[in-house]
Amino acid sequence: CGQAMTKLEILIYCILSSVSHQYSPLNVGSYFQPSFLRMERSLKQKTHLGASSTATQELSSLFPIEAIQAIEEVAAIKMINSVSFKNVDVPSFICDESVSTSFVKFSSRSVGTSSNSNLPVVLLHGFDSSFLEFRRLAQLLSTNRDVYVPDILGWGFTECSNVKDLSPKAKLEHMKCFLQQIVTKPCVLVGASLGGAVAINLATEVCPELVKKLILIDAQGFIDGKGPSTLPDIFAKMGIAVLKSKPLRMFANYIAYHNKSLATTDAMNIGRLHCLLDSWDSSSVKFLQSGGFSVSQKVPLVKQPTLVLWGLQDEILPCNASADRFQREIADCQVVLIKDCGHVPHLEQPEETYRQIETFLS
Repeated sequence: CGQAMTKLEILIYCILSSVSHQYSPLNVGSYFQPSFLRMERSLKQKTHLGASSTATQELSSLFPIEAIQAIEEVAAIKMINSVSFKNVDVPSFICDESVSTSFVKFSSRSVGTSSNSNLPVVLLHGFDSSFLEFRRLAQLLSTNRDVYVPDILGWGFTECSNVKDLSPKAKLEHMKCFLQQIVTKPCVLVGASLGGAVAINLATEVCPELVKKLILIDAQGFIDGKGPSTLPDIFAKMGIAVLKSKPLRMFANYIAYHNKSLATTDAMNIGRLHCLLDSWDSSSVKFLQSGGFSVSQKVPLVKQPTLVLWGLQDEILPCNASADRFQREIADCQVVLIKDCGHVPHLEQPEETYRQIETFLS
């Protein structure tokens, strides 16, 4: 049914989904949902947002607590309850003071004997997303190693009210500082979608000494962005308002998955939660006017062993346009295509994504 729908029909469908739970894909196709979501109906009664927890108090001070309490998925609730905010010192062109940076850390549940087992994993989310994007994968990876899930500067829940620069350069410098000051040692760097462009920049030019292995998930590598840097504020703000809207978020949510039953209203609310921050509008306008990431010329410069994971049914960045090219241009590169999967394998096929990453690191 979804494959036969035009983009306009999908958008109309998503508008209905965003305003009435009656038409939600969750209700239409719940029978076909994978086990990690079906099991949560019983777990939901046992897992609640800790209203008195420090993490929830910090987030609820940023926007209405009702928005957090509306979240249903257990994995998202656990990450929200685990969020930390640490001050990260950054260059003065970014901010005149340290930046309160949001991230989640899952400590290793066992101590491995090999060097790869002891390498921490750092997960970088995609465009205008947050650490919640890795809610179904991060804890799986912590079986053998520490896992860090930071928010990229200007997105997620990192405090940006005093940040002067949110350009790609600023985002990269902030993440380098996070790796140096919070992670404190070389890591396995994982980037999804636009997070892949961030990861490639860090691994090649910004701080290659901090990246021992690279994992790219449906990554932006060969589409060089040049945003409308001369766009007047009024038009930039209009565009940002559309980007924040529930119908557009639901549309993006819908095309991200191959299994459309996963494109639930709750998934949209989780992906949109950080947009409710007071600083989100101005942060988004600054990035829009700064241009975008240009990374295609840097892909051949990657020296680290690299794993490329790609959803075979990706509708946003089709695998036939990029996956093979990564393998050609990166000297030490493995490519794995994940069946029955769209643009977000870490959300749609988290167990298979975990298995492929573990195989690569072992």
